[in-house]
Amino acid sequence: MDMKRVILLFIGILLSVSQVNATHLIGGEIIWECNPNNPNQIRYTVRLYRECGVTPTGGSPAGLPGSVNLVNGGLCSQIQVVDVSPDCYDNSLGISCGVTPVGEGAIQMGIYRSTWQNMPTIPVAGLTLSWGSCCRPGTVAPGGNLVTTSFQLRATMYPYNNVTNPVQCYDSSPDFLEDPKVVACNGADIVYNNLGFDPDLDSLYYEWAYAKSSAGGNATYNSGYSFNNPIPDNTFNPLNTGAQLDGASGQVNFTCYTDGAYATVLKVEEWRCGQLIGEIFRDIPLIVRPCLPTTGACPSATNSPPSLNLEVDSITYPNGPWVTPVYNTNNILVYYETTVYAREQINFDITSFDLDFKPNCTPDNIEFVAAGGNLSDAANWGNPNSCKFNAPCATITSLNGNPPGSGGFI
Repeated sequence: MDMKRVILLFIGILLSVSQVNATHLIGGEIIWECNPNNPNQIRYTVRLYRECGVTPTGGSPAGLPGSVNLVNGGLCSQIQVVDVSPDCYDNSLGISCGVTPVGEGAIQMGIYRSTWQNMPTIPVAGLTLSWGSCCRPGTVAPGGNLVTTSFQLRATMYPYNNVTNPVQCYDSSPDFLEDPKVVACNGADIVYNNLGFDPDLDSLYYEWAYAKSSAGGNATYNSGYSFNNPIPDNTFNPLNTGAQLDGASGQVNFTCYTDGAYATVLKVEEWRCGQLIGEIFRDIPLIVRPCLPTTGACPSATNSPPSLNLEVDSITYPNGPWVTPVYNTNNILVYYETTVYAREQINFDITSFDLDFKPNCTPDNIEFVAAGGNLSDAANWGNPNSCKFNAPCATITSLNGNPPGSGGFI
């Protein structure tokens, strides 16, 4: 009987590069998908992220391009623009496009997509999809962890079973179910996950990867940094942990007391029957900044995170399976894990408490948010048939009557 390791979370060929002159662009990712209505077709999607804060003169950085010419993928037209800034970060300043000063985390995402195309020839060494820009923001290069100022987004398709001229599309790439983590508070214990998911249920593995120059070469890092040590470690400040990545789950955790903007590149490898068939890369900077204490009738110098506990329903499932907490080097809980047999059910309770108060002296609200390809969607968390892939889905039921996604959910 097959066994699956389940992680329960908080929460090629390179030909040329098309360049644009745009220091407001900070990164992105490239993915592909098979046509569900025509097995011989494939299409490509590019996501670009731009700095959309307010400049010192009150203006806005340059906008996103209207289209992207993807090497080995063709023309991708803009189909959507979305503000993906964090909902909030501290009580002194909300973060959003056109409001937050440049460099503090206001981010806009442009989505670009090709038409449906016939399957390309895929060399044994892989087919690399790429797009490049002349310039990273100066806070990242040369002001952050990089010397190289240009960048390249890329993704690589590999042949499956050595078929280099496939007629049918055999693979949709992994994708990210979470927007990128862009801003972190100085000194906070940060745990986040990009939630990589594969619609074909291929196995995924996560690694740090080199940032690339627009010509495709490995970027040069400033002293003290490397592709797999992209944010300040304890050589900069003894309290820093550096960025720690769990290859199996994609979970990232760190504590950083060194303010700045640091380029990070996360690679997601896609494996099927022991064969590497694809790689996607998320290239995005991480901004570490001070988060100001609250002011008001009940000021607070610190804002402690809410507690989070998972407990198996031992009455319904007296023999488990149980969940085990996993801690990082700072003894901070980063996720829970369990091992189950295929088709085995698991039922657990999630409880959370927060003893902090808002500046107006009312208790903090707790909002529960969850995402996953096999988790029922936010509008129908109790419906076992409402997930993106492979129903029946995991479901969520409130213990106190408040709907998921609302303040006060426990």
